[in-house]
Amino acid sequence: MKDGVEQSPPAAEAPTRLMYLAHMRVPSPRAHTHQIMQMCEALADEGCEVTLLCGRIGRGGSQAPDPWEAYGVKRNFALEPMPSLDLAALSRRLPRSLRPVVLGLLWAQSLLVYSLAIALRLRREDRAIVYSRDALPLWILARLWPGRAERLVFEAHTCPSRWPGKSLRRDLARRIGAMVVVTRNLQRRLHERGISPRRVLVAHDGVRLARFALDGDRRAWRAKLDWPTEAFIVGYAGRLETLDMDKGVAFLASAVAELATDPGRRWAHLALVGPSERELESLRSGSPAGMFLSLGWIHPARLPGILRAMDVCAIPFPWTEHLAYDASPLKLFEYMASGTPIVASDLPAIAEVLRHEWNALMVPPGDLQAWGQALRRLRDEPGLGDRLARQAAFDVREFSWDIRARRVVELLHAAEG
Repeated sequence: MKDGVEQSPPAAEAPTRLMYLAHMRVPSPRAHTHQIMQMCEALADEGCEVTLLCGRIGRGGSQAPDPWEAYGVKRNFALEPMPSLDLAALSRRLPRSLRPVVLGLLWAQSLLVYSLAIALRLRREDRAIVYSRDALPLWILARLWPGRAERLVFEAHTCPSRWPGKSLRRDLARRIGAMVVVTRNLQRRLHERGISPRRVLVAHDGVRLARFALDGDRRAWRAKLDWPTEAFIVGYAGRLETLDMDKGVAFLASAVAELATDPGRRWAHLALVGPSERELESLRSGSPAGMFLSLGWIHPARLPGILRAMDVCAIPFPWTEHLAYDASPLKLFEYMASGTPIVASDLPAIAEVLRHEWNALMVPPGDLQAWGQALRRLRDEPGLGDRLARQAAFDVREFSWDIRARRVVELLHAAEG
């Protein structure tokens, strides 16, 4: 009460309304879909009212049909499908040599249709923050409504080197309120190309730590999977390619095959989580019989136990500009949380998180001898692996989705202001 007049309690602050744009099918086996669903959950946990505007909702391969169940996330955000074209099936009728070109054209056409549908959907959402990993729909919104451009936030995972991608990114960065990048090296490369927004946040990808709070040691989880108890198992989770770039799994298979020939040592296996049987056909050629333990696509809830059952988690990426400087792979943080020691290619982006002999063994990419030596060290020195894994599990606490979302929300509030 002030001067005899009863004061009304302050009105509760309205939550930040966040429209997350994602030109993708949900569910999908691709890692970026997993990242987006995890971030939407974490942003909603931080108090945002989140709506994910996706390309379409539908069953994909062996994926569960319910998007929230498929990714093991809470139903604390809305998911709304938008019109988009899905013409990839038509390309299967074409000669294999033409498919990449046709798929690229179909993808661009689908993205344009999606972007125009987004513009219609958001014409009245003038107070919402619009967030996306897709540059084109944000650029269209910034051009249509320049007065709302301050409320647009772009999350960059690549650094385009060709026109028109580079030109569009540069113009977008000048117009929007803020940008999120997933590595410090990516921030530097964008700046070198003239893409430097007024506000930029470096936020590596992350992991939901609660998923990895497991009971049972390596032996117990191997028994559940019916994996050989005494074998030395090197594991890899993910697809064999990204952005049409090889991720080094065939190279890793060669390194594990060499271990399998060591006389008097534990038999070596390569456990692969994600690749289909069709994708594995070429890997099996020339490898020792029985070397592969293949699981195909699995529900995300099963992944922590599978990683726990491995002796080593590997990131065998070759050197490419994208993998070296721009990539923040989800598997990196899941490996760290799993309690299993890591061997990884010594690339600048990965070195932002991992340190050689501290929380992982870092090996020159493509060096078969060095990879063999690193794997043998972890096979023959169990104390080394235990020490590295404990440190990685401690260090990964800085990279939870919750912490990442909290930092992004602070950026969103600045954009709102």
